[in-house]
Amino acid sequence: MVHDLNAYPSMAMPHDINVKLYIFSAIGALFCIFGTTIFFTWPEIFTNILHSQMQIIQGSHTFALWRDTPVPMYMNFYFHNWTNPDELKLNKPRFQQMGPYRFKSVIRKVRHKWHTRYIEISGKSI
Repeated sequence: MVHDLNAYPSMAMPHDINVKLYIFSAIGALFCIFGTTIFFTWPEIFTNILHSQMQIIQGSHTFALWRDTPVPMYMNFYFHNWTNPDELKLNKPRFQQMGPYRFKSVIRKVRHKWHTRYIEISGKSI
């Protein structure tokens, strides 16, 4: 009895399975090596990136964010009006809430003073 190899097209040959196994094993080993390397070096990589991005140098993006804060800051004030001061001895006081009165606070740092010796920046906020 002769077996026709084209009769079972979905069946892979043992040689093809071994080649695929070697390829996937090699890719898996490379991912393991890469992951282990990143695992042990990530704190140093992260610290270097963080320090390079957090330097406040004139003309840098971080300096512009420090000088003009892009996040709007709002202050809400609530006042209470005492509606029955004449009835203090007879009844408990009643208060009516007034507000909120909302104010937008814009803080801009001006008059920058650069201390190269101390690596310190000071600025007056208005």
